[in-house]
Amino acid sequence: MKVGGLAFLGYAFIGVIIALVLLALPALHTKVDKVLINGECNASVVQVPMLGFLGLFRNYMNFGLPMMLIHNADEFKAVVAHELGHLSGNHSKSGAWIYNLRKRWSNLLINSQDNALFTVFYLFLSWFSPRFDAYSLALARAHELEADADAVKITGPTAFSMGMMRVESAGTLVERTFWKKMNDLINHEDTPPENSYERYRSEVNSALPEKAALQKALVQAFKQEARAESTHPSLKQRLLQGHFDAVVSLNDAGSPDDETIDKLLKPIDTTESAGAVYLGAWFDQALKLQSAVWALQATDVWQLEHNYRKSANERLTELNQLMEKQDLTAGELKEKANILLSLDQENLILPIFEQLFAMDADDITSQYNLGVVLLNSDNDRGIEVLKSALAKRLHLAGDGCPFVISYLKKQGRDAEAKRA
Repeated sequence: MKVGGLAFLGYAFIGVIIALVLLALPALHTKVDKVLINGECNASVVQVPMLGFLGLFRNYMNFGLPMMLIHNADEFKAVVAHELGHLSGNHSKSGAWIYNLRKRWSNLLINSQDNALFTVFYLFLSWFSPRFDAYSLALARAHELEADADAVKITGPTAFSMGMMRVESAGTLVERTFWKKMNDLINHEDTPPENSYERYRSEVNSALPEKAALQKALVQAFKQEARAESTHPSLKQRLLQGHFDAVVSLNDAGSPDDETIDKLLKPIDTTESAGAVYLGAWFDQALKLQSAVWALQATDVWQLEHNYRKSANERLTELNQLMEKQDLTAGELKEKANILLSLDQENLILPIFEQLFAMDADDITSQYNLGVVLLNSDNDRGIEVLKSALAKRLHLAGDGCPFVISYLKKQGRDAEAKRA
């Protein structure tokens, strides 16, 4: 088995992770040709055909360094076993087949719209397409549950369940807070930092939420249904209704018990993270190399964004100085709102849209934007404002209704969300 780290740099990380994969292979009756390490908070397997439709697949496993930072050794072992479970069941092959078939149907629809024979095909496709989508989605979700069961066979249900909840808690939080901090750096630095993943490691333990915040996040996670287009079952289905005896139980509020919450809140010592255990002495070098790759890839976009923000802030200063002398026109107010939105300063936009709506109550765009900003500010008034705008322009309903539904679900008002 060949093992590649950052393959595009030609650097191979050979550590205990390889032994980990090798030990799990016989139990799941599969093989891996290459392990790749990248910078994503994710893990996956890919099967690449060597002879086209004749088959002979090469198996690639992809592991993100962030996954190795937020999990301890046992939890990450469950991640490895889950991905190997996909290979054991040949899920990647069937998944690729389904994906390619969907793509071919889509291309057929696009390329046939101007053809006189399209009407005949449309009658068949309108019958077949929703049935195929429903079946293939159910099949993909069944594959996930099978891979979960394989992971539990290797590591036990506790490590698997804790690892899944770790992604929902630490993983989601760290990804959000860390990349926001990186985004904020663009305002002040014209080049990306060269130690981004070393910073990520520091963020893992410093970004842990308060207990109440974690409980609230997990309550929402366990209540969340699988997205309509997602190939993954919901967290509740995977941990409470999967193909193994559940070790997680929820209290009346819908949160895991205090003992589980306390375990999730306990920082993982940097020497006990999966990366430190399974990559050993190579781990620091892996973080440095991934940081270098990320900085190289991000430089052009970073500099463009830095220059834009510099000019946008200069224009914002001009508008604020003008506002001290006279009232801004509707066009200038909209320009200011757009600049603030592009600078991720939505908290300053609400007064502007209030003013625009007061200036012209018939301006549907301003009313729509006001409703969205109110909802994003957790203000119930946004529902009525947005509904009023949608009633005047029905074609906006497809974009506006999801804002209302998402807001109601966030507030725990699921019954209202279903009626919205």
